[in-house]
Amino acid sequence: MGDLLGLDSIASPATIHAALKKLTRKNLIQFRQATDSRARYVELRELGLKRFNDLAKAK
Repeated sequence: MGDLLGLDSIASPATIHAALKKLTRKNLIQFRQATDSRARYVELRELGLKRFNDLAKAK
């Protein structure tokens, strides 16, 4: 997650954090704790993967 928040060329960390919260509420992503307790991974949920594949097909 820290890597995502560091993408300040895309958006501010606050904007990225807000977007991640929205994606979590919509059940598109989930956070998984890494072995290092300070880190978290962002993963697509089943619905998020389906939506991603639908968007990829539309191109």
